[in-house]
Amino acid sequence: MGKVLDYLKKDRGGTNFNKIFSKIPESFYENAGFVIVILMMASLIAEEILNVFFRKEIYIRLYYVFGTIGILFSILYIISRFVNQHKEIERSKYEKKKKVKKSVDKKTGKVKVQESENETEIPKMRDVFQGHKWDIALGLMLLWSCISAMLSENRSYALTGAPFRHDGLDSYFIYAGMYVCAKAVKSEKKRIWMLRAMMITISLLSLVTVLQENDALIEEWGNVGDNIATFCSYAASVYLNTNHFGYMLTIGLMAMAGLTFIEKKIVAKVVALVLFAFNLWSLIVNNTFGAYLGVLFGIVFLSIIMLVRNKKYYKDVIVVILVFVSVSLVMDRNNGIVTDNFSTTYKDSQNISTNNGGGSGRIGLWKETIECIEERPVFGFGPEGLHDRLLDAGFGNDRPHNEYLQHAAFLGIPGLLFYLTALISLLIFCIKNIKKIPLIFIVVGGIVFGYCVSAFFGNTLYYTTPYYFMFLGLISSCNEINEKESIEEKE
Repeated sequence: MGKVLDYLKKDRGGTNFNKIFSKIPESFYENAGFVIVILMMASLIAEEILNVFFRKEIYIRLYYVFGTIGILFSILYIISRFVNQHKEIERSKYEKKKKVKKSVDKKTGKVKVQESENETEIPKMRDVFQGHKWDIALGLMLLWSCISAMLSENRSYALTGAPFRHDGLDSYFIYAGMYVCAKAVKSEKKRIWMLRAMMITISLLSLVTVLQENDALIEEWGNVGDNIATFCSYAASVYLNTNHFGYMLTIGLMAMAGLTFIEKKIVAKVVALVLFAFNLWSLIVNNTFGAYLGVLFGIVFLSIIMLVRNKKYYKDVIVVILVFVSVSLVMDRNNGIVTDNFSTTYKDSQNISTNNGGGSGRIGLWKETIECIEERPVFGFGPEGLHDRLLDAGFGNDRPHNEYLQHAAFLGIPGLLFYLTALISLLIFCIKNIKKIPLIFIVVGGIVFGYCVSAFFGNTLYYTTPYYFMFLGLISSCNEINEKESIEEKE
């Protein structure tokens, strides 16, 4: 054992283990993380192509392939961060820095320069943790998930998820992997391309809705039309449920709204606005009101913080709001979807205590879920742990359709608190530094906020949640400002 320790301590500035990681350039982590998140987005497009043209599925396989790669990459990246921090601490113990002191000789009037050596200040672990408190909170949430899964009565579901949702503990690790992959991306250009990739992906998925809305096109496309009509759910593209696609549209629409602020070229701004209008149409046809509310509140939030950051963005704010309102009004005039949803929501809110069927049955689910939380407040029922409980209670759904209640019921109240701590601490930091952090983080903050609003009405799923955690991971680097790569804003 003594020989092993001597071997590891050979270098004063770092161990042999450090040397291995020192050979891996930082560009590797950034490029690898970027490629993984782009491939995960491309998996949805691959699924659409195979669904439409060949009636085949591939997403679930690609999800686990790229998800596993993401997990392995995350382990490597996290270890490299610890190694780098260890090297910094070790070197600071031995390195000296010269302190220069100047003084003026009263007799001669000459300036004297005195040099003295002082040890560099050793980085404090408290400061290290302070800069990663939201990462730590989410890490604790994942750890708590592991404990909850192992204590679950249905351990099979807890570990691998329900058959069609694939949202067990294994997916929780994939979500964490996507978070870390996006966090590793430090270049502003690559970060913006993540938003563009999401815009392109969602727009291509919405094309299916265009065909489904036009019977003539369906007939004209022959076998392809038949595939769309029978294999793709109406207004849900490759998703199994309209709600699922709706929450994905929330992420995409907020990315497009953000691009209208961040793109420098007029053509790029116009493209983002046009696709924003197109996908908003797709969302209204999709008729997932929780997702629509997510976009509505997300646009309001993004507009406010953009104006607080710099009033020069008022033109972009006006244009985005006008497009949102115009598309909503035109669609509502044609079919009354928007006003009907607002009216129904208002009526449901007036009778929450007695109307268990309100919110498409969500109110009853929420009440039952709260009772479940009271039964097991510490570790919860484990991932997918309410399956039998809710079905036996007579509900048609086995999930609470509220991610916050879901976390509390599955992981216990501590699991939810870890998650909320991460979000709130991140929000506070961004607001305090709203005029200092690069613009991309403000825009991504709008994506995260919009999704978090829609999460009051939805569930985590293997083909929506990893994309949310990508952008959450991206904004988690907001305290690591890269002056060289940051976008310059001209006043």
